[in-house]
Amino acid sequence: MIKNIFFDFNGTILDDLQVCFEIESEMFEMEGLPQITLEFYKDNFSFPVREYYKKVGFDVINDEDYDRLAKYFFNEYTKRQAAESKLYDGLIECLSKLKNDGYKLFILTATERKLLVEQLKYLGIAEFFDGFAACDDIHAGGKIEYGREFIKENKLDPKESIMIGDCIHDYEVANEIGLKPVLFSQGHNSLKLLKTVNAPIVNSYEEFYEFVKKH
Repeated sequence: MIKNIFFDFNGTILDDLQVCFEIESEMFEMEGLPQITLEFYKDNFSFPVREYYKKVGFDVINDEDYDRLAKYFFNEYTKRQAAESKLYDGLIECLSKLKNDGYKLFILTATERKLLVEQLKYLGIAEFFDGFAACDDIHAGGKIEYGREFIKENKLDPKESIMIGDCIHDYEVANEIGLKPVLFSQGHNSLKLLKTVNAPIVNSYEEFYEFVKKH
């Protein structure tokens, strides 16, 4: 029986695909690399982000190089995301119904903690969530360690919990910490890529609510 629902944030709650892709395109130009398509991005984006950067051609062998790129992305994203991103259709209604049905709702994200607090405030959705686990820096590392710690600290039973996310990494995180994964097809990974793992896929928040109620 499901009692707890974890949500990834970027690409799952917040539709920020386009702004992220545009900033990354600027980074490719800055580094003198050939541009990629949005389709390529969605077929290849992965965590840890540093490994993804290596895969697509960025020179991030040194910590200094990766830090420079991470700072550029974070600074540009912070400036632009409020105006250039939005909540997914049906999300508010879904959160409201789940909350009224008695589910505990949480966020597990690689977003930097301070930025997440600001985003939840201006988006007006903080009230729906019973807590969140976020990253302590801007480098968008993996979520497994602090996700596991959050579950332990809040005395949650993973067997009564699911996680919805838009990337293969969310599937990996959920499996590692014992949550049932559900994948959302409208975010940063393509449907083709999501289908490479064995997890239920939903295409909308209407579908997700129906999924939860059936399980």
